[in-house]
Amino acid sequence: MPVLPWRKADKFSLNLINLKGRGQVATIIHTGDLHLQENAEYRWEALGELVKTARDRKADIMVICGDLIEDGSDSKHIWQKFKNYIKGENFYVLVAPGNQDRYLKDEESTREISPVIVSSLEEPVEVENIRFWGIPPGFKNDMELGRLLRTWARRLDYEKTDILLYHGEIMDKTYERSQLGGELKERYLPFKLEWVQEFPVDYILGGHLHSNYESFKLQNGSYFVYPGAPVSITRRDTGKRKANLVYPGQEPLEITLNTFHYQQLNLFLNPDDAWHSLESLKEYVSSLLPSAYLFLGVTGFVDFNFMGIDKNTMEEEIRKLVFSYCNGELRFEVQDVSDLIDSDLYCKYIDYLKSANLSLEDKEKLKTVLLQAMVGLFHEN
Repeated sequence: MPVLPWRKADKFSLNLINLKGRGQVATIIHTGDLHLQENAEYRWEALGELVKTARDRKADIMVICGDLIEDGSDSKHIWQKFKNYIKGENFYVLVAPGNQDRYLKDEESTREISPVIVSSLEEPVEVENIRFWGIPPGFKNDMELGRLLRTWARRLDYEKTDILLYHGEIMDKTYERSQLGGELKERYLPFKLEWVQEFPVDYILGGHLHSNYESFKLQNGSYFVYPGAPVSITRRDTGKRKANLVYPGQEPLEITLNTFHYQQLNLFLNPDDAWHSLESLKEYVSSLLPSAYLFLGVTGFVDFNFMGIDKNTMEEEIRKLVFSYCNGELRFEVQDVSDLIDSDLYCKYIDYLKSANLSLEDKEKLKTVLLQAMVGLFHEN
């Protein structure tokens, strides 16, 4: 898509940009839950990756749906640092306050200077035929919010693209507190998708869910999207981080970010296919991004005599393999069963399993149970 002819400046008016008249579709990058703070450089690096993504995709607008600033930080200082960071970019930045953005809820913003705080269901931020709405904070219960949304629905226009920015927890699905950053014991700004099923809203762009990207298509043809946190905020935020790409009128697109994130892998070795498991490990770590931090647990039983390697050497080789791709931590707790698997008891049991009318999975489970019992007896003696 061609770059819109915006000049780099601190101040510009969105109503001067005629997207539809140029036959172009706006490009929107949607994210949330950056939790910026002074001494968390990897979060600022994630912001840098989002800015780079917006440039590469020639985005017109970046939407940040809540928790831009970590609670307890010097919010005024972080907000000013954030504004300086995006100063001069050729895309507009819209911010919907979240539960941790206490400073932003009271901060005044002008609609001529980016970033703009979006927290009104009465007056949208409008970009040609695209209108952005935000839910104001301070609701006592979901009934009150439901009534406000029904009033808001009368302001929607079938001739325009209406986008609602939302930071909170939808009630249509049950989430673990850990998926939401573990910040709150109760649901924040609970929202039912059925409230808007019949409204002519085109997209609901959400924030508050840290764990992963989720997209739902509603009965009215609109979309609700949680992009997930663009950087791992807690150890529970595992997996590659994502952002949401929106071309109004089209299905949202999930895009991968090269930002700091945790990965968790537990590898169980057994005497019959330890080599195969280690090959699978090599394939897995080669698929990781350099920005990953891997928590790797290696457990199980190994016949080191058969493999022609000792336990310490295996641990060191695994460490070198894994951490040549990314940073991380290794928990290595395998048991040497070289002597045990040559015993009469084990050999007889394996012969029995071969003839038993059991699935391969059940046979492997029983083999593991026997090895655990034999290792326990060996250590007792």
